[in-house]
Amino acid sequence: MDYKSLLAVSSFSPEILNRPDSWVGHLPFSAWLMKTLSPTVFVELGTHSGNSYFSFCQAVVENNLATVCYAVDTWQGDEHAGFYAADVFAQVSQDNAAKYAAFSRLLRMTFDEATGYFAEGSVDLLHIDGFHSYEAVAHDFTSWLPKLAPGAVVLFHDTNVREGDFGVWQFWRELQARYPNNLEFFHSHGLGVLQLNDAPEAKKIPWLQPESTSKRTIIAYFASLGAQQLERFAFNETKTEVVNLTAILSARDQAIAELNETVREKNRELDHLGQTIREKNREAEQLTQAIGDQKKQIFNLEQSLRAVFNSTSWRLTAPMRSAVVLARKGRHLWSVFQKYGWLFGARKVIHIIRYEGFLSLNKRLLRFLTQQTLAVKKKSAGERHPAILIQPHYIAPELVVATEVLAQPPTIAVHWHLYYTEMLAEFAVYLNNIPVPFDLFVSVPESADTEAIKGELLGLLAQVDQVVVEAVPNRGRDIAPFIVQFGERLLSYECIAHIHTKQSPHDGRLSHWCQGILKLMMGSTGEVGHIIELLQGSAKIVFPENLVSYFRDESGWADNYPMAAEWLDKNTDFNIDDFTPIAFPEGSMYWARSRCLASFLSLQLNYDDFPAEPIAADGTLAHVLERLVLVFASQSEGRAIRLHRKDSIQDYRYYEEPVDFSASISHDDVKVLAYYLPQFHPIPENDLWHGQGFTEWTKVRASNPLFAGHYQQHVPHPDIGYYLLDCPETLKQQAALMQRSGVFGQVFYHYWFSGKLILEEPAQLLLANADIDMPFCFCWANENWTRAWDGNTEDILLGQDYSAADAVAFIRYLIPFFNDSRYIKIDGRAVLFIYRPSSIPDAQLYLDLWEQECLAAGLKKPYVVAVLTRGALSPEAFAMDAGVERVLHDWTSGGVSPINESLDFFEPCTGSVLPYQDVVDFYSRQSDTKDFTYFRSVVPTWDNTARYGQEAYLLHGSTPALFQQWLESTIHQTQATLPKDRRFILVNAWNEWAEGAHLEPDSRFGYSYLNAIGRALSARLYQDDFNVQHQIPKGCRLQLSFPAVMVDKLAADSALKARFVAGLLQSTVFDACTVTVNVEGFFDGESVLVQATPNDADFVLE
Repeated sequence: MDYKSLLAVSSFSPEILNRPDSWVGHLPFSAWLMKTLSPTVFVELGTHSGNSYFSFCQAVVENNLATVCYAVDTWQGDEHAGFYAADVFAQVSQDNAAKYAAFSRLLRMTFDEATGYFAEGSVDLLHIDGFHSYEAVAHDFTSWLPKLAPGAVVLFHDTNVREGDFGVWQFWRELQARYPNNLEFFHSHGLGVLQLNDAPEAKKIPWLQPESTSKRTIIAYFASLGAQQLERFAFNETKTEVVNLTAILSARDQAIAELNETVREKNRELDHLGQTIREKNREAEQLTQAIGDQKKQIFNLEQSLRAVFNSTSWRLTAPMRSAVVLARKGRHLWSVFQKYGWLFGARKVIHIIRYEGFLSLNKRLLRFLTQQTLAVKKKSAGERHPAILIQPHYIAPELVVATEVLAQPPTIAVHWHLYYTEMLAEFAVYLNNIPVPFDLFVSVPESADTEAIKGELLGLLAQVDQVVVEAVPNRGRDIAPFIVQFGERLLSYECIAHIHTKQSPHDGRLSHWCQGILKLMMGSTGEVGHIIELLQGSAKIVFPENLVSYFRDESGWADNYPMAAEWLDKNTDFNIDDFTPIAFPEGSMYWARSRCLASFLSLQLNYDDFPAEPIAADGTLAHVLERLVLVFASQSEGRAIRLHRKDSIQDYRYYEEPVDFSASISHDDVKVLAYYLPQFHPIPENDLWHGQGFTEWTKVRASNPLFAGHYQQHVPHPDIGYYLLDCPETLKQQAALMQRSGVFGQVFYHYWFSGKLILEEPAQLLLANADIDMPFCFCWANENWTRAWDGNTEDILLGQDYSAADAVAFIRYLIPFFNDSRYIKIDGRAVLFIYRPSSIPDAQLYLDLWEQECLAAGLKKPYVVAVLTRGALSPEAFAMDAGVERVLHDWTSGGVSPINESLDFFEPCTGSVLPYQDVVDFYSRQSDTKDFTYFRSVVPTWDNTARYGQEAYLLHGSTPALFQQWLESTIHQTQATLPKDRRFILVNAWNEWAEGAHLEPDSRFGYSYLNAIGRALSARLYQDDFNVQHQIPKGCRLQLSFPAVMVDKLAADSALKARFVAGLLQSTVFDACTVTVNVEGFFDGESVLVQATPNDADFVLE
């Protein structure tokens, strides 16, 4: 027995020691064992914070051994050890790299995966400390046994733990019987040591032999040394806690002193306010007296005015004044004639004069001109009508799978026009998604077997109570049976649905239109239940979006305007001018409260009023009535809701495909950085707080517009989709987008709560994949994590606690990132943004400790940037290096006026809407020079409707052109005020989708905001990319398609047609292309072929 070596190990002091302390009592033994055995290969299964592993490694260094060490662990934890935060591995990796990288390797994988890295019979010393169930430890030993060298030594921790499902003790008892050369320590949870039976004579360890008399001495000796280690560990922990508590106490004393001073200041302010209030009260008394005097004057003037109106001279001059007014306002007639032509206009005017008189004509003209003015002002919104306000609505994805039954369902009837009876089974699938009882009214062709259809439906539909199947004439498509056959019966129900088997045989491009509509109206039980709840609330009609956007008449009337105008004038009190453009449920399918369609379903019509089939694709009574559903519904209170999956605003004037600007950037001295939100992968905390599978997309996909023309939802471009940040491929795709657009780097939001990390996986992925070309840095989001994402002090889920120990642990976690070549630096210093510098009680303490830790790691101190928000006005107040502008943090403090009152809100909203143009102007004017390094910021837009709904704050009217204008101004200011090595501009943000602020492409704007950055950095004007001259390819086939209403109007005015055709023939397309037209005789005497359908055309111009 070598007692000298035992004495030497008594002074062993571990260089690396972390929580937990479960292995601390065995550290002296590990050092002695390593020196005694001098193994060639050492492997540890289950390393956690590294206490045991690094004691073995320290012994290798101190004894100058040739041992190669391997630590195998997933560093995710388990039910026994607890689940690890990401910083556990980061700290182990950092410690290993700093001290033992020459001979130590960390294998971040499962134990089974690691076996493939070792040859048979190669491991001399194995420590098993993984999951501690009987099955797990038995599996680990069995699977690693072939890798062990003859006479290898194996250690088993936790042999003395018999709680729960810990089973190491049980397996150890079995091994003691199989391997008699063993020893067991009982302190520090127990440690079993055994040597394999196949040890050569020279390798047999004497103190492990069954007959050894030294075992008791060794067990007692190392139990004593272990107790000393544990006492020393506990003492050091107490010292650290004392330091932390002292720092906290000092900070609180300082805070109390500041609060006392604040109270004194507030008392002084209250005294001043009291004096001010007294002065204002005196002023109010004076104003009250003045108002009383004004009221007396108004009363006297009204008396005088009434005397004038009652005078004889005023009554005698009335006819003269009326004639003058009528003559002046007669000019309004010209606008009607210009819009609708002389023939229609004259007939309309004569009709009104005959039945209503000149005064009514004048009122109608004024109303018409007012609507034309409103139409021009509201054209960009495209949704506002005097009597119809349509609210786009997205059904949240979680409702698609909802199965809750409505508590008090309304009475429901469904009218189904089953013209194509072969579609019965397909429609039945959708009808089975109605989650409550309903009655079904089915209209079928006269040739159909009504009883057979009824029987089949009763067998297919689970919730149906009554099925009524009636044969109807083939007139009026689905509209006539809806009104004529079943209208009166349907009105006895609270809610009704109207559907029909649409095939659109006149246009093959519409073959799947019907199915798309049904998926929106009856796609799942949850969706239908939600629609019914809307109708039980404030909705009066719910209908699907237009799923076919390639053909659309801007007025909505198409070829139906003349007939609609005449029919409305003859049969209703509605004026067609009040509904131009017209909106309607395209596809003629919808849900509604029956009372809002009472006048529509009560129309005195019969089947003979509708022409017999076949009929034209437009211009019949059925097509007119289809467009009048919302007109009739406008008489009732409630919201008209349009269901969406695509963009709620189909205005694609600013849409752009991606452009690669990487070779054209001229402002290469300016570095554009974007804030990067990592909340795009599920984490256990969000599952608990917000529901299973929650990510940022959950809120985004449940958002709805608040007012007409409001851009919501934001739908990601198909190129990126609703991505998850759980794999390197997503980061690589984002890096490619950055490079093409000129975005230099990402500022990752970093969520650290006294060692607790959340949403850190994307940054860890980036660190682990050096091939992802994405420069980056961190912004510590050092605010409370609350349920409302506002960083305030209510409903806190994770709070911030500041201390010296926290400062050290924080920076140690970041140091591996600082060492990465992609990390953004200024003057060799890693850039670190602090979101709330004013929240850190002692910022100087944090900065000093960060500097010390970085210097110890061979790094310069970090370059710390204060985000100027939440009371932070200058970085100098916090001893930080620079400040960054946070636009909109104070909502411009009144510098930009809200426009809420000018908007058509669907429901009352308490938030605020600012015009984007005014915000751009406001911040662009702020060009005063700061006495510190100041980074400017811009936003593509801002809209937190997804998070806050009717309490949202948002910008309205953002375009890529305005964004580029703002960025260009900011580039010039940055170049004028900052040295070349720190010309950074911050964009908020890259992917804040729930805040509406994202550079990433969406389905409405495409890549236009990314392209705007590329153009600005390339010194290319916005309009330059949209006036490119392209040659028309020779031999191109072009079909000109004219609507019937246009052909008719031109036919009625030969002079106008001649000018139109002459102008059209001036186009160079007739020289470069083979041109065909869909109307016979349109180009009289010209060699233009007539072709009814565009089947052979390369392009169709409608």
